[in-house]
Amino acid sequence: MPIETLPIREIHAAEGSWTLRGGRVVCPANGIDAQRDVRVANGKITAIEPPNCMPPDAGDVDVSGAIVVPGLIDLHVHTAQAMSSYGACADRNGIASGVCHVNDMAGTGWLSANVLRAYSKLCTTSLSGTMYVAGAGNPENWVLGCPEICDASTNEELLQGAIEANRDLFTSIKVHVDLGFMALYGADPLRGFWVARRVSKKLGIPLYLHLGLLGPHDGHLESQFGSLLAEVIGALAPGDIIGHVLSPWPGTPLDTNQAVWSELLSRDDLYWEVGHGLNLCFDRARRWLQSGRPLLISSDAHLRYGHLGKLHEGKLRHQAGPLNAYTLVGTMSKLRALGFSLHDVVRGASCTPARALGLQDRMGELTVGRSANITVLENRTGDFTYRDSVGKTLQTDCILMPRMTALGGRLWQLFPDQLEEFSAELGADNDGDATDRPGLPGLQGAVVTRQPPPGSQTINPQHDWH
Repeated sequence: MPIETLPIREIHAAEGSWTLRGGRVVCPANGIDAQRDVRVANGKITAIEPPNCMPPDAGDVDVSGAIVVPGLIDLHVHTAQAMSSYGACADRNGIASGVCHVNDMAGTGWLSANVLRAYSKLCTTSLSGTMYVAGAGNPENWVLGCPEICDASTNEELLQGAIEANRDLFTSIKVHVDLGFMALYGADPLRGFWVARRVSKKLGIPLYLHLGLLGPHDGHLESQFGSLLAEVIGALAPGDIIGHVLSPWPGTPLDTNQAVWSELLSRDDLYWEVGHGLNLCFDRARRWLQSGRPLLISSDAHLRYGHLGKLHEGKLRHQAGPLNAYTLVGTMSKLRALGFSLHDVVRGASCTPARALGLQDRMGELTVGRSANITVLENRTGDFTYRDSVGKTLQTDCILMPRMTALGGRLWQLFPDQLEEFSAELGADNDGDATDRPGLPGLQGAVVTRQPPPGSQTINPQHDWH
């Protein structure tokens, strides 16, 4: 989707100078929470001063009443549009939604790393990727139910080589740790994990660990799950990212069925990721808030949330809610409504993911001399209802909405009310083929996966991903 087709308007080019005036600047990394004017010139922040300390300029932009924060970073977006029926547009979930940097979550593996490279050249939003442990990547969830693809393409040497050849693009490695995924490896259920672990340590990049029941399984590993999990937890390294910690599904840290979770939760050197998607439970979020542990906030955005959100009865789990409900800013709004502070949610979507992805030298804070990557948010009041992944509701009278995005000094005004709610894209029945759309220019010839091969398993019927 060309950025020109999105509901945004460029206000200033990167080569110009401009000033955001009158906003509340919130930068947890630098301890700033005050009304400040922010001056930008030639793509860099040149001053952050109290109001009216800098002379008026033709490039002044009035942001009175708004919140000015470091450019937001979404660590978990499925953007592999050329590979997947639910690949989301990076610029739609990025610049147009108030996000400066998007990290593709494992849509590609060592076989398809060049696809993300080609796609990144089409994006205005800053882009990186987490490589999947298996060579085919995780472009469609049925891949996780197909041992012929997943097991056979888990190759340590080729995984390492692909990341080394693209160190500027790939930030981390993803592996699933759930009964269905482990069952794919037969007599060695942790083979995929150990391949990912060894490569991540050799290259000095973090491991992203998906937790929570996803793949189908026949139950033969159930009695071993606790010991397998203990082995995984014992091998985690500082800086690893634990995914979906607020999920309602079995096999996640707030699931009390496994005593070993207490050992994991005692760690203070890991990142605890939200990964909203189908994995946000309001009750568990409240429990997490009481623990005082910081969160890394991410959207787990897919192309069509309604398609992913059916209940057994065929009703939508993610029903219509406030606009932007399933974007990064929407996820921040839900957590804020649950009691997390503004500082908590800004930190969790800026400096925390910047450190996790190794981007802290250029993103995650507002500092004079650094690249002007900035998000401007609006506090919108009204009567809003959110729903979580198990259908529970949350009332709030205030949500965050993105109003402007600056990336490298280039400033856009946003019109988020014109972005259709993702859950409505397929219509109420959500029975359409999510892949019926034009190919992406510049990616002709890339493999577009539309249906699982004959005989492959489908992913967790409870989630109804297909």
